[in-house]
Amino acid sequence: MTIWQQQECPLCGCPYGETTAADWKDHIAHHLEQFALLVIRVGEQEVSADQEPDGQDASSISYGTAKSDSSLLSSDDDDGDDGVASLDYYSSGKRHHGRSSEHLWEAKITKYLALQLEDRSEPAWLDVPKCSPGFVGRQGDLRRLRECLAQPGHICVVGGREGVGKTATVVEHVRRSEPASAVIWLGAGSTSDSLIDRYNSIGRRLFGLGQPEDGRPGDALGLMLAVRGKLECWDKRWILIFDNVDAWQDISRYVPRGLPRMAGSILITTRRPPLIRETRALQRVLYRIQLEPMTPEEGGRLLLRSAGSIGPGVAPHDSCHADAKVAIQLAELVGRLPLALVMMGSYVKARQVTLAGFLEMWEEKSEQAKRRRRVPEATSSCIGRLWDMSISELRVPAKDLLEVMAFLDPERIQRDLLADAEAAAITCRGMIGLLSRWGLIEVSRDDGGGIEAYRMHRQLQRNVVLDDVVLDVDDVVLDVDDDGLRFGRAMKGATLLIRKRFPGSPATQAPAPQNWPACKEYMPHVIHLRQAYQGALENAPSFERTRELAGLFYDAGFYVWDSQAFAVQDGLAFLDAAEKVLDDLGLDGGGEAARRADIHCISGLLQNAAGCRQRPDSLQRLEKALDIRKHVYETHAYNMVHDVLLRNAAVDYAISLLNHYRFDEAETVLNGCLEQMDEAIQFLRRSAALVEAAFGKRGQYWDNLFMLACCFHQSGAAQTSLDTHLEILQAKLDLLGKHTKSTLLSMYAVGTVYASLGDTPTTISFLELCIETATASSWAGEALGRAQYSLSRLYKHHGVEEADHLERVSRATLERYADYVSDWVTGVQDPAILYDDLQPTDEGRFTGSRLLELLWARRRGESGERGSRTLGGAAFGHVELQGNAH
Repeated sequence: MTIWQQQECPLCGCPYGETTAADWKDHIAHHLEQFALLVIRVGEQEVSADQEPDGQDASSISYGTAKSDSSLLSSDDDDGDDGVASLDYYSSGKRHHGRSSEHLWEAKITKYLALQLEDRSEPAWLDVPKCSPGFVGRQGDLRRLRECLAQPGHICVVGGREGVGKTATVVEHVRRSEPASAVIWLGAGSTSDSLIDRYNSIGRRLFGLGQPEDGRPGDALGLMLAVRGKLECWDKRWILIFDNVDAWQDISRYVPRGLPRMAGSILITTRRPPLIRETRALQRVLYRIQLEPMTPEEGGRLLLRSAGSIGPGVAPHDSCHADAKVAIQLAELVGRLPLALVMMGSYVKARQVTLAGFLEMWEEKSEQAKRRRRVPEATSSCIGRLWDMSISELRVPAKDLLEVMAFLDPERIQRDLLADAEAAAITCRGMIGLLSRWGLIEVSRDDGGGIEAYRMHRQLQRNVVLDDVVLDVDDVVLDVDDDGLRFGRAMKGATLLIRKRFPGSPATQAPAPQNWPACKEYMPHVIHLRQAYQGALENAPSFERTRELAGLFYDAGFYVWDSQAFAVQDGLAFLDAAEKVLDDLGLDGGGEAARRADIHCISGLLQNAAGCRQRPDSLQRLEKALDIRKHVYETHAYNMVHDVLLRNAAVDYAISLLNHYRFDEAETVLNGCLEQMDEAIQFLRRSAALVEAAFGKRGQYWDNLFMLACCFHQSGAAQTSLDTHLEILQAKLDLLGKHTKSTLLSMYAVGTVYASLGDTPTTISFLELCIETATASSWAGEALGRAQYSLSRLYKHHGVEEADHLERVSRATLERYADYVSDWVTGVQDPAILYDDLQPTDEGRFTGSRLLELLWARRRGESGERGSRTLGGAAFGHVELQGNAH
C-alpha cells in the first residue's frame, strides 16, 4: 500500500484504502461542488427583497439565476447519520467515515443541476430576424427601448415613416437585450389569415397546443384564444412583437388581457404611431417611441458602409474626407432614410461607381423626372426612384424573376420554392445573386451560413404588384395593355412555382393530415397570390387567368376546411376566388364541372359550420354539388372515385336537409336510421374503432365518439353517455384547449347529461364554466344563447337572483337569430326548442327531446305543440336539458 493510500480525506475523514488516484480525484471533485452549492445558498440569503423593484428578489426576475432547494443542502434523515448535510456539520468538526455520503451527494448534485437546466435552457426565438450586419447608430432609440421594456407588463409602440428603420432597430434591440424565455416575432403587415396561423403556431411551439399528431388543431379562433390564455398565465419572461401594424384592430385580439399583471411585454412597429387610443388604464404601461431619420453623420456612415467604402468599425471622418462629405450630401438628398441609404449603397457597389459619380446620376434622374409628363407615383419618392434605377440595370430574366417573387409572401420566400423555377419557365440561375447585389432582395441564412430564404421589402412588393405601379424601364413607360400582359405572366409564373410545392387535395375529398405541414409552409404564398388576384380584378382586368390558379385556390380552401387552421371565412374566400376564375374562363363542362362540384361541396360544409345565418346558402351549395356528382356518375364509365364522391355528396346534402327538417328527402339517403338506434350505435362504434386503428385517437375519432355518446343518451343509457362525454371533454381540453367550439359543445353536453341524472349542482357548475369560457371565445351566438337560457331556467327554479337578467340576455340573442329558424318550428314559442333548431349539424347536433318530439309529431300529422310538456323529475321543473344528436 502506498503512502497516500494510508491517508484519509481531510474533509470527511474517509480512508483512501484500496482505491485508485482517479477515484479520489472524483471524490475531491464532489466536495468542491458541495462548497459551490453552499456559497450559492449563502449568497442568495444575502439578497434582500427591497433591492429589486416590486418586492421581487433577484432570483425571481433575473434570467438564469441559480435555483436552490433546501433538500440540496440538508440530509434526508433527521439524525444526519447518512451523509454530509449542512454547514453546521462542517463547523462542528465532526467527521463521517463511510461511502454512503458520496451517493447521497451525487443525487443531490444531480437534482441541483436538473433545476439549473430548467432555468438555463436556451431562449425560444420564434421567427425573429437576424441583425443587420451594417446597423449604424440609433443608440438613443435603443436606450429608450431598453428603458421601456426593462419591466414586464409594458406595451411599447415604435412609430415612424416607411423606410426609417423601425424593424431593424427593434431586431437590434431584442438581439442585444438580456434574453427572455421567449421572443416571438409576428409580421402583422402580411394578411389577417396568415397572422392567425402564425400566432397559433406559438401554441404548438411553446405549449404543445394543436400538435399535428393530435389530429385537427381545432377551429382557428378557438385555438388563438387558447394560445392567448397560455401567455396570460405563463410565468416566464416573454416578448411578443408585432411588426408593421396598420391598425390596432388587426392585432387587438392577439394581445393578452391583463398585461400589467403578466411576465410578458408587447412591442409594436407601425407607420401610424397613434395606433392605440390612450386610456387611463394604459397610461401606466403604454410607451411610444417615434423614430426620426438618421443624423447626417450616421446617414453618411451607413451609406459608406453599404457601399463598401469603410469597414464596420470606421466612422466617416476616419475615411477619405471627400467621400464623407459626399456621403452626407447624398444622405440629405434621400431624407436620411436608412432603407434609401442601403439601397443607394448597394447600387454604388454593384455599379462600381464613386459616390460623386452617383451624385451626378441622381441629379440627372431628378431632372428627367421633372420634365416627364407622366411619372408613376412611386418614382416621385426617393425610394421608388432608387428601385427604378436598380431595376433598369437588370437583364430581362432578372426582371421577370423579380416580378414573380413579388407575388409571393415577401417575408419569407423559401429557397426550395425557387428550386423548380426552371421547370416553370423562369430563369433563376445567377439571377438571385444579381437581385441581391442590387439591393432588391435580402438573403436569409441559417446558423451554418447556408441560404435558407429570401426577403423582399413590402414597399417594393406593393410597387410591383399590389398598387399596379408601372415600372420605368429604359425611360419607356409601358401602356396598360402591356402591363396587363406582364401582370398575367408574372402571376402565372408564381402560380406554377407554388403549385410545385403546395399539395393537391385528394380526389375523393378525404381528410389528408399528411399534407398539412407542406400546406402550412407554403400557405402564405397562396394568400398573397389571392390578394394580388383580387387587386388585379380592378387594376389590370385583362390579365390571363389559368386553370392552375383556380385549382390552387380550391386546394387552399380545402386545406382550411380539412385542418381548421384558419377561420371559416378565409376558406370561403379561397373557394369564391376559385369559382370566379372558372367563371372568367367560361369553363363549365368536362373536368371543370367536377371542379365546380368540389368547390360547392367544401363551400357548403364551411357555410354549415359558420352558423345559422349561412344555412340556406349551405343547402344550395350542397344541392348543386350533388346534382353535378349525379351527372358525372351517370355520364361516365364506372369509376370508384366518382362513386365515392357521389355517395359523400348525397350524405352531406342529407345532413344539411336535417337542418331544415326535410326528412322525406333525407330518408332515402339515411335509410331511416333515425328510428334504428341500436343499429346506429353499432355503426358509430365500428366507425370509431376504424378511425382509431387507422389514425389513432385524433380529431375525427373524438367527433365520432361524441355522436356515439349522444346516441347513448337518446337510447336511455345516461350513465354510459356521461362517462363517454367526460372522456371526450378531457381529450378535447388536452388537445384543443378550452376555447374551441368543439370543446365548448362537449362542456355543454356534459352539463346536460348530469341534469338528466339529477345532479343539479354539477349541471350548474358546468353550464357556468361553459358560459364564462364562451364569452371570451369564438363560440357562435346561438350556442352561447342556448347555454345562457338553460342556466337561467335552473337559476329561476332554485331562486338565484341572476336568473331574470340571464334570461333577458338569452331572449335578446334569440331575437337576433329569429329570421333563421326553420319553417318546421313556425309558431313555436318555447326558447329551448327554437335554440335547438338553430344549432348546426356539422359535428352532430346536441338537442333537447322537446324539439325531436315536436318534429316527429308534425311529420306524422299530429297537431299541437308539445313544447309545453314538462319533463319527469321534479328537480328540474320546466327545464329541458336532455341532449340528443340527430
